[in-house]
Amino acid sequence: LMYGMNTVTVVVASVVLMVRLDPVLTVAALLPLPLLAFLVRKFAGEMHRRSRAVQDHYGVLSSALQENIAGIRVVQAFAQEPFEEEHFDGLSRTYMRLGFRLIRYRALFFSTMGSLVGLLMLILLWAGGMRVIDGAIGLGEFVAFMGYLGMLTWPFIALGWVLSLIQRGEAAMARMIEVR
Repeated sequence: LMYGMNTVTVVVASVVLMVRLDPVLTVAALLPLPLLAFLVRKFAGEMHRRSRAVQDHYGVLSSALQENIAGIRVVQAFAQEPFEEEHFDGLSRTYMRLGFRLIRYRALFFSTMGSLVGLLMLILLWAGGMRVIDGAIGLGEFVAFMGYLGMLTWPFIALGWVLSLIQRGEAAMARMIEVR
């Protein structure tokens, strides 16, 4: 939120300058945005579910630990230490497995977005190079266009990162409200 106005200004200014340089390339550059938005939305929903599973299991793990600490004398009196160790080990392994699933999914999300952006840049380099060869746009204008396009990349990467944080935060908040 802190950089919201700056990001909006950079995006609007970049798009306006791109349109002034070459409207055809601008349309080609902005055409995949609905696909990217769809993918971000799809990934965000699954990321929320996985984050929620991690948060829920963390609650189970914390409760088991709290019960064991509070009832340490009972556990010792009935010689249940090995059972409780095994139980807690199983819960810890499940928590770790869920955490790794979330991390792998986040890695898939960021690598997919990075690959799509890279592919888009490659296509635009080819299309822009063809327009330079045809004389529709000068080389300097094309370099400026790609610079403005590069200025658009960071806000969208940041948006994906912020959405990931929001999904994790929502899952944590839901768990806090549930526990409360």
